Amino acid sequence: MMRTGYPPIVLAVVGIGLMVLSFVWPSMVSDESVWSEEQAREHAELAADVHHSVCSLGHESGTHDDDSSTAVKQRYERSAAELKAAQAYRGKTAAYFRWAGIACTLLAVGAYHVSRAAR
Repeated sequence: MMRTGYPPIVLAVVGIGLMVLSFVWPSMVSDESVWSEEQAREHAELAADVHHSVCSLGHESGTHDDDSSTAVKQRYERSAAELKAAQAYRGKTAAYFRWAGIACTLLAVGAYHVSRAAR
Protein backbone atom coordinates (compact mmCIF):
# COMPACT_ATOMS: atom_id res chain seq x y z
CA MET A 1 0.00 0.00 0.00
CA MET A 2 1.42 3.36 -1.03
CA ARG A 3 1.26 6.24 1.40
CA THR A 4 0.81 9.80 0.24
CA GLY A 5 2.22 12.94 1.76
CA TYR A 6 -0.95 14.97 1.29
CA PRO A 7 -2.19 15.23 4.90
CA PRO A 8 1.00 16.91 6.19
CA ILE A 9 1.10 19.24 3.19
CA VAL A 10 -2.56 20.16 3.56
CA LEU A 11 -2.10 20.81 7.28
CA ALA A 12 0.96 22.94 6.58
CA VAL A 13 -0.85 24.99 3.91
CA VAL A 14 -3.86 25.50 6.20
CA GLY A 15 -1.57 26.43 9.09
CA ILE A 16 0.42 28.94 7.07
CA GLY A 17 -2.81 30.32 5.60
CA LEU A 18 -4.26 30.84 9.07
CA MET A 19 -1.10 32.58 10.26
CA VAL A 20 -1.14 34.92 7.25
CA LEU A 21 -4.86 35.58 7.84
CA SER A 22 -4.12 36.46 11.46
CA PHE A 23 -1.90 39.33 10.35
CA VAL A 24 -4.32 40.57 7.68
CA TRP A 25 -7.51 40.16 9.75
CA PRO A 26 -7.37 43.45 11.69
CA SER A 27 -7.28 45.42 8.42
CA MET A 28 -10.06 43.30 6.88
CA VAL A 29 -12.57 43.97 9.66
CA SER A 30 -13.96 47.48 9.56
CA ASP A 31 -14.43 49.61 12.65
CA GLU A 32 -18.17 49.88 11.96
CA SER A 33 -18.63 46.12 12.12
CA VAL A 34 -17.55 46.03 15.77
CA TRP A 35 -18.61 49.50 17.01
CA SER A 36 -21.30 51.52 15.23
CA GLU A 37 -21.64 55.28 14.93
CA GLU A 38 -24.76 55.09 17.10
CA GLN A 39 -22.85 53.26 19.85
CA ALA A 40 -20.05 55.82 19.66
CA ARG A 41 -22.51 58.71 19.90
CA GLU A 42 -24.32 57.10 22.85
CA HIS A 43 -21.02 56.42 24.62
CA ALA A 44 -19.91 60.03 24.18
CA GLU A 45 -23.26 61.29 25.51
CA LEU A 46 -23.01 58.99 28.53
CA ALA A 47 -19.46 60.17 29.21
CA ALA A 48 -20.67 63.78 29.10
CA ASP A 49 -23.58 62.93 31.42
CA VAL A 50 -21.23 61.27 33.92
CA HIS A 51 -18.89 64.24 33.77
CA HIS A 52 -21.78 66.65 34.30
CA SER A 53 -23.10 64.51 37.15
CA VAL A 54 -19.72 64.45 38.91
CA CYS A 55 -19.15 68.17 38.39
CA SER A 56 -22.60 69.13 39.63
CA LEU A 57 -22.12 66.97 42.73
CA GLY A 58 -19.38 69.28 43.97
CA HIS A 59 -21.25 72.50 43.16
CA GLU A 60 -24.78 71.69 44.25
CA SER A 61 -24.65 70.03 47.63
CA GLY A 62 -27.93 68.57 48.72
CA THR A 63 -29.74 68.89 45.39
CA HIS A 64 -27.98 66.06 43.63
CA ASP A 65 -30.03 62.98 42.78
CA ASP A 66 -27.89 59.97 43.71
CA ASP A 67 -30.22 57.46 42.01
CA SER A 68 -30.03 59.15 38.62
CA SER A 69 -26.25 59.60 38.84
CA THR A 70 -25.85 55.94 39.80
CA ALA A 71 -28.00 54.89 36.85
CA VAL A 72 -25.98 57.08 34.49
CA LYS A 73 -22.71 55.67 35.85
CA GLN A 74 -23.98 52.09 35.43
CA ARG A 75 -25.05 52.77 31.83
CA TYR A 76 -21.67 54.37 31.14
CA GLU A 77 -19.77 51.43 32.68
CA ARG A 78 -21.80 49.00 30.54
CA SER A 79 -21.07 51.08 27.44
CA ALA A 80 -17.37 51.27 28.36
CA ALA A 81 -17.26 47.48 28.72
CA GLU A 82 -18.87 47.08 25.29
CA LEU A 83 -16.32 49.49 23.83
CA LYS A 84 -13.45 47.58 25.41
CA ALA A 85 -14.82 44.29 24.01
CA ALA A 86 -15.15 45.87 20.55
CA GLN A 87 -11.58 47.15 20.71
CA ALA A 88 -10.29 43.71 21.67
CA TYR A 89 -12.38 41.80 19.11
CA ARG A 90 -10.03 42.11 16.15
CA GLY A 91 -6.95 41.34 18.22
CA LYS A 92 -8.52 38.30 19.85
CA THR A 93 -9.77 36.87 16.59
CA ALA A 94 -6.35 37.39 15.00
CA ALA A 95 -4.72 35.64 17.95
CA TYR A 96 -7.12 32.68 17.57
CA PHE A 97 -6.23 32.43 13.88
CA ARG A 98 -2.52 32.67 14.68
CA TRP A 99 -2.60 29.95 17.35
CA ALA A 100 -4.73 27.67 15.15
CA GLY A 101 -2.22 28.20 12.35
CA ILE A 102 0.68 27.37 14.64
CA ALA A 103 -1.12 24.24 15.84
CA CYS A 104 -1.85 23.09 12.27
CA THR A 105 1.74 23.71 11.24
CA LEU A 106 3.08 21.78 14.23
CA LEU A 107 0.67 18.93 13.47
CA ALA A 108 1.91 18.95 9.87
CA VAL A 109 5.53 18.69 11.04
CA GLY A 110 4.59 15.85 13.42
CA ALA A 111 2.61 14.02 10.73
CA TYR A 112 5.50 14.39 8.30
CA HIS A 113 7.97 12.92 10.81
CA VAL A 114 5.60 10.06 11.66
CA SER A 115 5.10 9.25 7.99
CA ARG A 116 8.89 9.35 7.38
CA ALA A 117 9.52 7.05 10.35
CA ALA A 118 6.89 4.58 9.08
CA ARG A 119 8.74 4.11 5.77
